[in-house]
Amino acid sequence: MRINLHVHTAFSFDCWMSLEAVMRAVQWNNKVDAIAVLDHSEIEGALRLSEVAPFPVIAGEEVLTEAGEIGGVLP
Repeated sequence: MRINLHVHTAFSFDCWMSLEAVMRAVQWNNKVDAIAVLDHSEIEGALRLSEVAPFPVIAGEEVLTEAGEIGGVLP
């Protein structure tokens, strides 16, 4: 299985792609089987996308720490 482990959505301050646009991009690119959505300090986009996407979505969040940004996912 091929997974893109760092995708942002419009729920992140640095991305303009709607959930629908992310879905279309993943479906168009037949080299990716699943994605991990790690928006900055926000998990809502990942949770919403995981409810409607026809492919696996790993829900997570990119969190700012004193040492830099860390990506974490839900169990």
